[in-house]
Amino acid sequence: MKLSPVVKNNNWLYFTVLLVCFAISVGMRGQQFEKWKETPSNFFVQDRPIMTTLDAPYWLRWAREYNEGVLWQKNHLREYPQATKTYLDMSVPAKFKDHPAASSVSPESSFSSSETLATKYSDVPLLSFMIAILAPYFNYNYYLTGTLLVPILASLFILPLGVYFFRVGVPLPGLLGGLVGTFSGGYYMRSSIGRIDTDMLNLFFPVLAALLILLVSQAKTERSALLYSIATGFSLYLFQWWYSKAGFAFAYFAILVFMLFIQKFRLRIILLCSFLFVLCVNPVHFKEGTKSIKKFLSIYFVIEEYNPRILTNDVTTPATFPDTFTTISEVDSLKTDKFIETL
Repeated sequence: MKLSPVVKNNNWLYFTVLLVCFAISVGMRGQQFEKWKETPSNFFVQDRPIMTTLDAPYWLRWAREYNEGVLWQKNHLREYPQATKTYLDMSVPAKFKDHPAASSVSPESSFSSSETLATKYSDVPLLSFMIAILAPYFNYNYYLTGTLLVPILASLFILPLGVYFFRVGVPLPGLLGGLVGTFSGGYYMRSSIGRIDTDMLNLFFPVLAALLILLVSQAKTERSALLYSIATGFSLYLFQWWYSKAGFAFAYFAILVFMLFIQKFRLRIILLCSFLFVLCVNPVHFKEGTKSIKKFLSIYFVIEEYNPRILTNDVTTPATFPDTFTTISEVDSLKTDKFIETL
């Protein structure tokens, strides 16, 4: 069916405005970096910008070690000082220790065998792999490379979100949803300059998978349904590589199968779409996802005493290590008396 010139023009206008929304999101985050450059003594150490999240050095270390070919050799440092032999000797009573022959290998030396292992791209997280690939273009300045990725990746979810609402016939909410979402308080804070973390694409992949499932349900031919099922599975494979939360794959799989039944596809096509989806996700990840969902749901069937994690921000000791949990607002709690005072 041919589209009228008016419809074609409206389509071009919509996608042009959608790209403008994307550009606004990128530009606002890029402006943060430009502001940093006005006072480099506050935001730079030589040519490296500062990080505003404790997780950033972790992703950057993976990228650097991947390029240098020394993957895994320093991974034990992430558990410092708990993983050191000195700490273990002090904290574990002698009567509970293993036989000396069994514990003669220190945590540090246990990683020396990794030198013989071949390094593959899938050995590092997707975020670190992207930084490693792009770092040579920025003189191997990993901090700068990761920082410049933030505006683009954090804004990318606007595109599939806009296309999704366009496909369901309500284009305006797609544009407004993208702008409201990208500048919402929580997301804007966790995807601003200096926040090199997985938050950057944690909206993009779920929205992209939802769009692809919508395209499966709207497919006019069985071949198109198969192709979109493959694309959905592959997008969730990338999401697993990015975020390592296998439960998403199983959840989207259930929605995909349900949509295929609703649209009355032949049973053979439903089974084939399901098989291709699982194959592209990676059967191992899919199996892990079923276990993850089961474990998550089991929490709601257990009644026990609640024991919240206590965050201590006022500890004064000679050697206090940063606590990542203090930067995650979701794990913090507000006491009842404090809550009443705010009312």
